[in-house]
This record gives sequence, C-alpha cells and structure tokens, in this order.
Amino acid sequence: MSACHGGHSLMCQRGVAGLMAMLFLLVVVGFSAVTLLNMSSSDLHDTTAQNDGVAALFAAETGIERASRLYSIPPYPCDVTLLPAPAPAVPMPVTAGGTRGTFQSTAVIPAVPPGPPLRCRLQVIGRVGNTTRTIQADLTTALSDIALISTSRGTKNNTNAAPMTWNHNIPAATAGVNRIVLVAVSLRRSGGTEAVVIGPQTTYGSLQLISVGGVDHPTDGVRVEWLLALNPPTGNSQVRVQISPGARATGRSIAFSGVDQVTPIDAVATASGNLPANPVLAVTTVTDKAWVVDSLAVRLGATTVVGAGQIVPVVPNDWRFTVGAGNTGVRGAGSYKTAQSPAGSVSMAWTVTGAPPVPLTKGWVYSALALRPAPRVYVLNWNEM
Repeated sequence: MSACHGGHSLMCQRGVAGLMAMLFLLVVVGFSAVTLLNMSSSDLHDTTAQNDGVAALFAAETGIERASRLYSIPPYPCDVTLLPAPAPAVPMPVTAGGTRGTFQSTAVIPAVPPGPPLRCRLQVIGRVGNTTRTIQADLTTALSDIALISTSRGTKNNTNAAPMTWNHNIPAATAGVNRIVLVAVSLRRSGGTEAVVIGPQTTYGSLQLISVGGVDHPTDGVRVEWLLALNPPTGNSQVRVQISPGARATGRSIAFSGVDQVTPIDAVATASGNLPANPVLAVTTVTDKAWVVDSLAVRLGATTVVGAGQIVPVVPNDWRFTVGAGNTGVRGAGSYKTAQSPAGSVSMAWTVTGAPPVPLTKGWVYSALALRPAPRVYVLNWNEM
C-alpha cells in the first residue's frame, strides 16, 4: 500500500512541495555561488591586470632612467651603439628577490629639433605577464655642477731618487660621478734638468698619472707640472710622483666630481717672471660653469698671499708650503675658483712678500687650468604610446 493513501494524501503533497522547495533553494544557492565565484575571479583578474599595468609602466619608466644614466657616461651621445634598437629585454629586480617584468628599448631616433642641446627620442616597452606599456621620451643634456671632493699635499726635501708620496682620500659618501684627481707639482732644480718622471713610477693608487703640461722659468730653475687621473676610486690612495734626483718639490692634489671625462681640461694659461713683479695671469674658459685651479712655484721661501676670489685649501694641509731655504728653496702654492659663469676671461694672481735675507729678485712660474663640466643627460619629457 502507498504511504500517501487516504487521509495521508495532504501530508504527502506537503512533503513533495517541501522537497521541491529545497531542491530549488539548492539550485539557487549553487547558481549564486557560481556567479559569486565568477565575479570574484573577474575582480581578481581585473586587479591583477591593473597591478600588471602599473608594474609594466614602472618597468618602462625604469628603462628610460637607465638610458639617461648610460648616456651620461662618455662619449655621451644618444646613440644606438650604447643601447641598440631593439635591445635585449632587461629583467626588473624586486625587493623579495627574483624578477617581475622586463623593459626593452625598441627605438633610438633623433628628436625634433635635433639640437643643440643634444637630444634624442627613446622608445621603451615595459612588460609584465601579458601586459605591456610603451613610453616615448625625449632626452637632452645640461652641464653638471662641478663639486670639490677633497684635497691633500706632499713634499720632497732631498736630492736622492726617492719619489714624493702622500695619501689622498676620496670619501665614498661624497664622491659623486665623473671624478678627477688633479696633481700640481712646484719643483726647484739644483742646476740641471730635473723634472717629474712621467710613466708607471708616477701614479695615483693603481692609476698612472697623465701629464697635462707645465711651465718652466727660462733661467731660474723652477717649474710647475700638472698631472691628472680620470675616474679615481673612492677611499684612500697613495699619490706617488717620481722626480729626477737633485730636485726639491711640493705637491698638491685635489679631487672633483662632475668633470668631463673626455675633455677634462677646458683651457690653460701660463706665465713666468721675476720678483718683485707679482704672478698674474688670465685663463679664458670656453665652457660655462668651468672651475679654475692654479699652481705657483717661486724660487725662495717667500710668503704668498692669494688673489681676490681665489680659495686656498687649508684642510687637512695648507697649500702654501716652502721646502728648503733661501736660494735653494721652493715655495709652492695653489688655489681655485668655483664655477665661472658665463665663460670668459678669469683673472688669477698671487702677491709674494718677504723672504729676508734673500732679495725679492728671484724667478717664479705660474699656471692655471680650467676644468670642463661633464654633460648630464636627463629626461626632457615623455608620453605613453
């Protein structure tokens, strides 16, 4: 006999209706769950896509900044040989390790107008997953600001073959980029042709110092010699200047950042004379914001007073120093002038006073160098393609 028979039919109908209602609710709940799951998955996909888009844009911007840095290294041009078109994709590092995305240079083309100042247009694609962002940027150049890093000095007060040596420190915290060390030697001969020996014996740390000229007195045996090292390392290094036996000398070193690494010397001026006429010269700078550094050698232990606007380094040692005495001595001195703008004639001078019992009739030689600022590449403008 059926369970739903006779008087129980109403109860059976209610039971079936309840079961159908439950089934309907289950279907609705299941459909809702699937819908919510799909919506959640869609939101997650949208969020991921948005995050990837932001990361891809960041990757493209990083590519532009990297190009700016590369183009600030000699020989400075916006040139496909430095960042070929197209260049290999470069992974983007992340803090947690691994990589997230790449950037890739796809074109380096002349900008309109092409310059001066030097300009080029760089196109970079940033890619994260399947998301890409493309930026086109115009790069241009300006002159760096030369900055003083540190100074030092040394002396040679003997007639043997020992080199003149001293230590020079370039602190990493203030070293900057496009560095140069300039070394000036004021030398007093003992009657012969003694000079600075240019070669592997004359160094800054592991770098051989390069001669950039000098000036001799025609009759009185004093000379100024200039040496330099490009891109010197940070930290302490020994300056080693080999000098022919028989000479006395004072040496000075000065380190700068922001100096052109291709043509560091912007201009040179030299002069020689005899006391009581004082050392005076003018150096004509070519490039805006050049700095001027001078060096003086006087054949006696005189007192030297610097000209107007010139700065004499005194830390850690004063750059005005005498080696020897009387006719056999040499007074070395040096100073600098900060950025000269606009370019043009820069006056440099010293006043030499008092050296009893030696009369003020001895010879002097004087030289000044202008240092050229390095070009600095930066982003003029950019837009997304």
